[in-house]
Parts: sequence; structure tokens; C-alpha cells
Amino acid sequence: MRYRWESAAIGPTPPAPEGFSFRDAAADEATRVTEIAILAYASDPTWQEMMPGIRIRMTGRIAQNLGQAGSRFVVAVAPSGELAGCSGVVVDHPSGQNFLTGICVLPEYQRRGVGRRLLWESLSRLHELGVPHPLVYTELGSIADSFIYPLFSSSREEGVVYPAVSLGETSQ
Repeated sequence: MRYRWESAAIGPTPPAPEGFSFRDAAADEATRVTEIAILAYASDPTWQEMMPGIRIRMTGRIAQNLGQAGSRFVVAVAPSGELAGCSGVVVDHPSGQNFLTGICVLPEYQRRGVGRRLLWESLSRLHELGVPHPLVYTELGSIADSFIYPLFSSSREEGVVYPAVSLGETSQ
């Protein structure tokens, strides 16, 4: 499954869920951002069989790209101050997509609008980075496919095969 947006046409900023804030991730938050990504994927039954590879990819993608030119990571901060979600985006990636992590929200913060706002923040940052048509791949029936990526006037293309990349992938 592949989703595509017109980054210049994503619309106004949606309201943040009550008490939540959104900001760029700091370089020293890489470990926590990685943990959030892995926990979010593990909470979706669609990804269960792929978790060993996802752990490797998320760890590498975040370590290689957080704080680097051409990439941005945004985090959702819960009212308690805890990081509740994250999303990493990049201008250029070997897979051809622009989302490094996807939209990742800890299970206890899902269904509150955090994922919606993270998607908007990610698309906004890609627009700032000069990406006119952001792309992301996901699995049919995943939480992101069902509830997140259809937002903000995306186009959805079924039957698209995720481009082969090695587990030791690097950004270009």
C-alpha cells in the first residue's frame, strides 16, 4: 500500500489533543524515539511477524538520520511530559518513501488525535524541506492504513510492492 500527498495542500493545523504539544526531537532523544517506534509497531497485529526486521530498521533509521540535514523528527509530548509519539521524515531514502518511522503513537495514547497531528506535522516539515509529493508505504489493514494515512486528502495505491532495501540501509 502506498500513500501520497500534495504537501502544499494539507490544510490548516489541526488542533492538538488537550494538553499535548508537538516539537522537533532533540538528538539526545534517539533512544526514546526508537523505543516509541518499536512499541507502536508492536501494538499493531499487522506487524507482529515482521517485528525482528522492524526493530533493526527503526534503530538504524533513527540513529542514522536524527539531527541530520534533510531529515526531521517530531515528537508528541503528553500532558505528563512523557513522549507519547513520534514520526521521522526524510527528503531522500533508498526505499523512495519520505517517512522513516511512520506515524508512531504509544498504545496508551492512541485514539486521541495524536497520530492525526503527527501526520500533519510530518507533512508540514516535508513541505518545508521542499518535498512536493510525500510518499509512505504501509501494510494493508494496518492501523496507519485504516485510520491515519487516509487523512489530509492523500491518494492511496493498492498492490504496490515495498522496494527492497537491506536491513543495513542508509539514507542517500
